[in-house]
Amino acid sequence: MNVWEQLAEKQISSPRKARMRAVETRAQRKREKELQDRGILFKMWLKWHEERKAMLLAGAWGGAARELADLLERMTLDDAPALLAHVKAGPWREADRDTRFLTLAMIDHRIIYIREQAGLVPMDDSLPWIGEEPTVFEQIKELLT
Repeated sequence: MNVWEQLAEKQISSPRKARMRAVETRAQRKREKELQDRGILFKMWLKWHEERKAMLLAGAWGGAARELADLLERMTLDDAPALLAHVKAGPWREADRDTRFLTLAMIDHRIIYIREQAGLVPMDDSLPWIGEEPTVFEQIKELLT
């Protein structure tokens, strides 16, 4: 501590120091509560996604969804063309909007996971105004929306 901080420490009365500590304690508790609430919300969000995925796998599109989930589990960075071909050949265009959205979300999450495991940025969309070809995900998104 420098000399000025030592002097300030001596000058501040005990009741004032107690109030200052109380303010710091309340602020710390508030931060901890916010982090705890975020954690709870994140767990609820994950559970909600798992429930939706389970509904898809058990629903009318369950067979096709299981095939897609199996492909996604085995997929590597080099399997992007196979994923695109599988989605093109699948029944997803006839599915309802929610099913297509959930299918797209499953694909998106898996692509992000694979890219992060390979040390790449999670998303790398094309820039069409400079002539880049659309990514496989963008092509799948176009098919399903």
